Amino acid sequence: VAAANRTLAGEGGALQNARWPKEGMLSAAGPAKKTDAQFDQQPALCAVPDDLPEALEGAHVRLVHWWKDELSGVKHYDAATGEITLNRSMSMLVRAGDAFWLENVLSEPLAPGEWAFDAQAKMLYYAPKPGEAMDSAMLSYGALEMLMLFNGVSDITFEGLTLARTR
Repeated sequence: VAAANRTLAGEGGALQNARWPKEGMLSAAGPAKKTDAQFDQQPALCAVPDDLPEALEGAHVRLVHWWKDELSGVKHYDAATGEITLNRSMSMLVRAGDAFWLENVLSEPLAPGEWAFDAQAKMLYYAPKPGEAMDSAMLSYGALEMLMLFNGVSDITFEGLTLARTR
């Protein structure tokens, strides 16, 4: 199961995965591999090193470009050049100025209501919201990529079915 599909929900719904920056977005400095081909898959992107936290282990890049919202894990980060190598290539050209942010940032303090999952240590971290007591907090962690898959079927009816706490 891809780590990018994991979600944590509380009594009020989905909770925010640890994010950098906490508000707003960053701007890509451009692709790591120079090209003009719009549909050239990009295995990396360049960022301004001063805009990023020192460590990106376990983080994911959410890139909003063209008409797409793409998510990929960070495979390697070069703090000197700002190059972020991805676990999965972006499907289209990364341009200078494309908006992105980081999710599941383990190296920065969590804001209240934020969570992060350290896959290597198999540890989930959560910062309770003000007034929330961890001994009575109701949290649901999901790692399913899909709930149901139907192939070659027709005329199906569902009644009284609730699918909840998933993307």
